[in-house]
Amino acid sequence: MTDNFFDFIGGSTAQWEITRIETGIGQPLDTVSHLNIIPSSLTSHNSGLWTLKGFTSNIRYAEKEEKIN
Repeated sequence: MTDNFFDFIGGSTAQWEITRIETGIGQPLDTVSHLNIIPSSLTSHNSGLWTLKGFTSNIRYAEKEEKIN
């Protein structure tokens, strides 16, 4: 698709280890120990317990403290 769409896949093995999950509102996601972030596609990856789709926004919407030099 485009370079700024990503799939966030929660499971038991992946690139990132999850140290804490908090629910802000609504039903919580199932607890997982790891998160993989990959470029999004229209196909399902089914390699985790759940998948969230998201995108990066324009850097102009970030606060100064959030920007990485």
